[in-house]
Amino acid sequence: MRSKSFLRSLRLGLAALIAAGCATDSATAPKFSQEASTARGSGSRDDLIKKNGLLWSTELRRDVSASATIGPRGGKITIASTGFELTVPPLAVTKDTRFTVTAVAGRMVAYEFEPHGTRFLVPIIAKQNLALTKSRLPLPVLLAGYFTYRYDLDQSNGTGYVSELIDGAGGAALGSFVWPINYFSGYMICW
Repeated sequence: MRSKSFLRSLRLGLAALIAAGCATDSATAPKFSQEASTARGSGSRDDLIKKNGLLWSTELRRDVSASATIGPRGGKITIASTGFELTVPPLAVTKDTRFTVTAVAGRMVAYEFEPHGTRFLVPIIAKQNLALTKSRLPLPVLLAGYFTYRYDLDQSNGTGYVSELIDGAGGAALGSFVWPINYFSGYMICW
C-alpha cells in the first residue's frame, strides 16, 4: 500500500515539474509571436491577424479525420493521406481522452482538434510532412496560426484570420514543420 502511495506522489510531482517547465517564460515553452492578439473571442476581426496559409499541392475535396483514445501513457494519431502526425507525450492528459484530428477541406493546410478547448499538462506535438504541400524553397518562416472558426479561413484566397501565432521548427529544407499545442482548437500553417 505504501509503495502505491509513493508511486502516485512521484507521478503527481513529476507532472507538476513538467507543467512548471512549460510555463510561458521557460526555455522549452512555445514562443508566441509579438503580433499575436490576446483578445480572443471578442468576435471582431479587428482583433485578428490576417496570414497567408500554406497550400496543399492538391486541394482536399473533403474533410479527413482520425481519432484515438489516449490516456496518461501518451500516444499518437496519424492522418497518412495528409502527412500529419500528432504525438501526445506521457502525462499530457490525466485520464483516457478521445482525440480527433480533422484536416479541413480546401486549399489551405489547416486542422481542427477535439475535444475543443482541452488544455494539456505537457504540450503535445503536431508534425506536418511538407511533401504534399506547395512548400518550395525559398519559403518564408512557417508558423502555426490559431483559428477559432472555419469561417476565419478564406480558402479561395489562401488566407486566414488567426488570434495567435506559434513558432515551430522545420521548413521546406527539412521536409516537415513541427509545432507545440497547449490546447485544442483549430490551427493553420501560415507565413
